[in-house]
Amino acid sequence: MLPFEPSPSADTAPLELWEASPGLQGFLYGFFILGIALALLMWSMTRHLRKLRYAADKERAERAARAEAAKKAAASHGASGEQSAAEEASSATEATPESPDDPSGDTEPPSSASPA
Repeated sequence: MLPFEPSPSADTAPLELWEASPGLQGFLYGFFILGIALALLMWSMTRHLRKLRYAADKERAERAARAEAAKKAAASHGASGEQSAAEEASSATEATPESPDDPSGDTEPPSSASPA
């Protein structure tokens, strides 16, 4: 015979499902780990949103400074109202689109008319 006892021994009854589950301790550890992961994801998302907001504010300030400089340059050169209007129209085309999902800059909704 063998000098050691095989595991599991032949005389033990099979375990029930509730006896082999991780139980309350496994649930609590899992819940704790998921909570830590969620906190880290929220922290990371907040950092990224702050970066986006800062970049947008900076771009908006630069655009306003460029528009102000263009107005001063037009006023110092004695530009007519037509040239100022043309400069404003060209700066309006540089503006970002209303919807961040639409990179094309089109503010018009797509037409739903089907070809007939």
